[in-house]
Amino acid sequence: MERYQRHIALAGFGNKGQETIKNTSVLIIGAGGLGVPVMQQLTACGIGTIGIMDGDTIEISNLPRQVLYTEQDVGKAKVAVAAQRLLLMNSEVNIIKYPFFLNAEKALELFKSYDIIVDATDRFDARYLINDACVLFHKPWVYGAVFQWEGQWAVWNFSVNDAEKTTYRDLFPIPPKANLIPDCNAQGVFATVPQIVGYFMANELIKMVLYPKELKSNSLMYFHFLKNSFQSLGIVPRSETIKTPLTAKDILDF
Repeated sequence: MERYQRHIALAGFGNKGQETIKNTSVLIIGAGGLGVPVMQQLTACGIGTIGIMDGDTIEISNLPRQVLYTEQDVGKAKVAVAAQRLLLMNSEVNIIKYPFFLNAEKALELFKSYDIIVDATDRFDARYLINDACVLFHKPWVYGAVFQWEGQWAVWNFSVNDAEKTTYRDLFPIPPKANLIPDCNAQGVFATVPQIVGYFMANELIKMVLYPKELKSNSLMYFHFLKNSFQSLGIVPRSETIKTPLTAKDILDF
């Protein structure tokens, strides 16, 4: 356990804590600006199984934010390159490649096999699909989003101290219309913002696994790069929000 000796040396952590991390499986949806720091940190920490789902290829405009990739990788599949680099970081981690985009069928097929789902996408349709599939399978999930100089993250469908679980639909019940969605491709995002948010997402996931009572659930964290400010927004469950029992048909009909 020499690799993890700084973890094991932590008071109350020990070999048991590292074994808990090793026995955890995580599905990361999106291998871009948010997914890269999440993948890197979870791999370095020793998460036992990491699934990576993304159907995209690497573009030159990705490189300032997606620091796992290089100029020589342009045109290659993100999932293939990410898996190769992550295994160079930590060969003990089981990396599973899913070189396609999320859809309802894939969510129903794959989510039940993982302990935690990570939304590192930039698509609202994927986000609502992730939310509803996680409700169906009683899976917690970690969410992150960035825009220009701002970022936010949260943990959904996870209860701390027997509090009622909240979901993404408790914050945003209905998907926005397409013409109202801000587009980072057109309006930009600064390179360090997704890095910062991604590392906080990984941090919240590790807390969920090891120290769930320390996790601030039912809240949305907000970060502003220029102001160097952090804010926390409490989320209250809505009675009209989609709750269990959902069915597989509900997901397919989404």
